[in-house]
Amino acid sequence: MHSLSALHIDWYYNSHGQWVCIVEDDASRMILAIGEYTSRSTEAVISLLDEVIKKYEHIRTPETIIVEHGAEFYGVKRDKNGNAEYRFEKYRTA
Repeated sequence: MHSLSALHIDWYYNSHGQWVCIVEDDASRMILAIGEYTSRSTEAVISLLDEVIKKYEHIRTPETIIVEHGAEFYGVKRDKNGNAEYRFEKYRTA
């Protein structure tokens, strides 16, 4: 609803053989950070999010991060209670 209240993160594979990660503002669709990588990774996502938060925290801290259910974002292997130790999930709740 408001700029910087929700961020959308997505990956795509470009024609140059690189993975591109984009962090955009969900309300305005403005690209806030972008990076090209040889592979998809949790570290790349967290680095881009840190960049966005550092740059825009004086305006607003994002309340919601919208992502797909890729392995960079969620632990695929979970225990019988549905819990997993996964870096991005911990980052989101910190």
